[in-house]
Amino acid sequence: MRILIFGATGSIGQSTIELIKKYSRRYHLVGISYFHNCKLAYKIKKQFNLRNNQVFCSLNKDDNQINNFIKVNKPDIIVNAISGLSGLKYTMLSIENKIDIALANKESLVSAGKFIMQLAQKNKVHIYPIDSEHSSLSYLLNVNKKNSIKHLMITGSGGPFFHYSANQLKSVSYNDAINHPNWKMGNKISIDSSTLINKAFELVEAYWLFPKYKTVAINDPFSQIHSGIIYKNDTGIVFKSKPDMKMFIEMALNKFKCLKKFDKHIEFLDLNEVHTLLSNSLFHNYLLGLNYAKLIIENINTAIPPIICIADEISINKFKNNEIKFLQIYTFIDKLVNSYKSFNIKSPSDIFNLYWLINSSLRK
Repeated sequence: MRILIFGATGSIGQSTIELIKKYSRRYHLVGISYFHNCKLAYKIKKQFNLRNNQVFCSLNKDDNQINNFIKVNKPDIIVNAISGLSGLKYTMLSIENKIDIALANKESLVSAGKFIMQLAQKNKVHIYPIDSEHSSLSYLLNVNKKNSIKHLMITGSGGPFFHYSANQLKSVSYNDAINHPNWKMGNKISIDSSTLINKAFELVEAYWLFPKYKTVAINDPFSQIHSGIIYKNDTGIVFKSKPDMKMFIEMALNKFKCLKKFDKHIEFLDLNEVHTLLSNSLFHNYLLGLNYAKLIIENINTAIPPIICIADEISINKFKNNEIKFLQIYTFIDKLVNSYKSFNIKSPSDIFNLYWLINSSLRK
């Protein structure tokens, strides 16, 4: 399998490269993109004997250059490991080139799910999610093809501040927020986890990836259960493992085919265990991020989904630069939603125009 990685120097990119090294007979790295970590990109280039046209700095590159990069290197699958809304462009261009995607960029589906799913269907492109929740759910649905599903569930640890009071949250720092208790992740997703916005985005991802079913979020503070299926007879199955993204990347690259090495992580639930799981909740009086899932889904064909993605990204940078406090992330997002919700979104290009408009207005 010929693999091209967009965002090779980040956390998901590095985990993918470790997998490629481990299974070198199965996987072949044909290209990488990076943003600013030139030193690590050069190390990868040297390690895999990549040519100059197989290494791509994404800074200030236009669509034609990205298209040429894809066409020259002819991947079988593209791993989109780019963080933030900038990853949307790479998702769209991958699909336009009719290349299957292993997708870690959740903002793509949150901001432009309708356009992505329509284009993927038109071009017969498969989207294989990398997030542990959606990856394991895809596997569970492949293993247990039953028509009696009541709903799906994804889990979340609640991040580092799940049990904090309002007073405690007022004084948390950026460094506190990126210190996730269970996962080693990039800074943006770590902040999103601390606000629960990441879990909201994952519920929206599930809305697009598993449209037949309702998906709920529950709390697992240890990040051992990643997802589950609850059946109409109140039995269920869950996927359990240690928090290690390499497994879920491998599952996506294997297109969720049933393998014994993954089957051992599936556990069946009895009635009491199901009710115990569902009695847990990710809702919190002060961590308001999960509420954005409902807001996005109820307004899925409006400008609200991309506005929340854009506002979230900007607010994280403001929090990092001490321009706003942690709890002001929510008020900042709400303010931008109210200001731009009437913006008309007819195509993905409108989302990029909205991104430029919002950023430009904030620089004045």
